[in-house]
Amino acid sequence: MRVFKNLDYFRKVSPEHTKPTVIGGLVSLCSLTVIVVLFMYEINDFARTKIKKDTYVGAIDRQGEEFIMVEIEQRSSVSAQSKEEVNKHLFKRRLDKKGEPLDQIDPNFDSSDNVVQLLSQAMENDEQCNIKGKIILERVTGQVLLNFNNKIGYINELQRSNPNIANKISFSHIVNSLTFGDVSQQVAVRKRFGNNEHTAFDMMEFIDDALYAEDSSSKDYFYFYKLVPHIFIDEVHLEQYSSYSYSLNHNAKQAQLSNFPQITMIYDFAPVNMKITKQQRDLSRFLVNLCAIIGGVFVIFGLINRFLLSVKETFSGEGSR
Repeated sequence: MRVFKNLDYFRKVSPEHTKPTVIGGLVSLCSLTVIVVLFMYEINDFARTKIKKDTYVGAIDRQGEEFIMVEIEQRSSVSAQSKEEVNKHLFKRRLDKKGEPLDQIDPNFDSSDNVVQLLSQAMENDEQCNIKGKIILERVTGQVLLNFNNKIGYINELQRSNPNIANKISFSHIVNSLTFGDVSQQVAVRKRFGNNEHTAFDMMEFIDDALYAEDSSSKDYFYFYKLVPHIFIDEVHLEQYSSYSYSLNHNAKQAQLSNFPQITMIYDFAPVNMKITKQQRDLSRFLVNLCAIIGGVFVIFGLINRFLLSVKETFSGEGSR
């Protein structure tokens, strides 16, 4: 037993050798307050999951993925193509000049005999078109074009019969939304990972709606998308998601062919990939932090207490007695 007593680093101090002071009581109260605050902060931090971000150069294995899905919603001044000609998942809806949906369906460009007349009436009424849907793209660099090239005959006929109306043809537009990847995956990612810079899949919302909406002249519009593949791994719920974020540049210039404007969307893939991992906080690190808080606070406030007592003794003359 004597051996253990000699190893005691927590020896009991008799009450005769201790003296409580007012300064010591105030310092003790402050130290306990700081400990409680730091404890609450540490517990709150432990309760939250940890988001780990890794950047890779080169391709991440995406389980043989060869295609990506693009979700688009756009409002333009005129309608260029029918939904069957663009994509079976891309749909159009006619809008009045105030942007309200019209009940009429689009003219049948393949069988109607008075397409030019219907197009002329729509443009006289300042009608617009809402394009919404999905486009399936190969996972290689490419571009998406929206133009009138497959309706050149109708446009030329309109220019001959009513040149004033033909000169109003433009591609002024507002891109309400555009995302790359599966929307259901993106919704799940936001639910698991929250809203942050890595879950901002739609950059079009940061573009002013009036940027190209008021253009009355015939212009060509260019959008340049740099896609960054993202892998989201949720280790807490054992789930994995994939999607794309992108950076965006845009430009507009006078159309090369009068009355035949177009929108060109060029997309490319960045040479880096992001891997976002959601993890549970480490319990051992949490316990170490708690011990560090207790030890650090008592040491710091112990020094503060000793300093204050030394100052008090110096000014009161207690130290010289």
